[in-house]
Amino acid sequence: IARSYDVLIQKNPEFAPAFVTYGLFLEKIDMNRAAVAMLLKANKLDPHIPLVKNQLAKLLAEDGKPVDALPYLMSAIELEPREPLYHFHLGQLLLAGRDDFIRAGEWTRAALDRAMLEAFARAAGLAPDDLSLAYQHAKAYYEIDPPRWEEALGHWEQLESRAPRAQMRQLIKLQRANILVQLGRVDDAGRLLDEVTDLHLAGEKQQVLDALAAKKKAAPNEAAAAKP
Repeated sequence: IARSYDVLIQKNPEFAPAFVTYGLFLEKIDMNRAAVAMLLKANKLDPHIPLVKNQLAKLLAEDGKPVDALPYLMSAIELEPREPLYHFHLGQLLLAGRDDFIRAGEWTRAALDRAMLEAFARAAGLAPDDLSLAYQHAKAYYEIDPPRWEEALGHWEQLESRAPRAQMRQLIKLQRANILVQLGRVDDAGRLLDEVTDLHLAGEKQQVLDALAAKKKAAPNEAAAAKP
């Protein structure tokens, strides 16, 4: 197949779609450096293909170069602003590459968190039927500093009412219970955990139970420390 693509681009050296399809093929067979070369050529021939820019951003990020990836992803969004996947990828990039962006000196932590949250919110808003995007949006509220627990709780409650499968609803209950623990609402968290009975979620449930136990243990000490 690769030889066929080689012949194709040799015969059509100015045909951007040939370099796009070749680059995507090379990515599928884990030849990422060669894929980047093909996609860069496609981008040079036609700088108005958002898919190319998105894939370049993805490959650069996977290669540990999130700062280099960002301009390509922003260009993809500018070309196709209503594609939810590009906004989702932006949120992922800003989250995963947070330390790199801060070290580069062009972002503060607050600005980075704000942009990340906005990206996930935009993705979820553009594809309201895609619960995986709404899930990441809700989760993003406690991947920022400081976490916005109350807002996160509201989003999880809305998402639970939309979840079509029982297992997903129980997974969301675990997220809600964890937030309630963080907010110090231990009784509410305990009642919610009682509703999680899916054995496939036993490990995740135990983690929240452990956090709940630790919170209860710490509560008397916190109360004593708060007394004048």
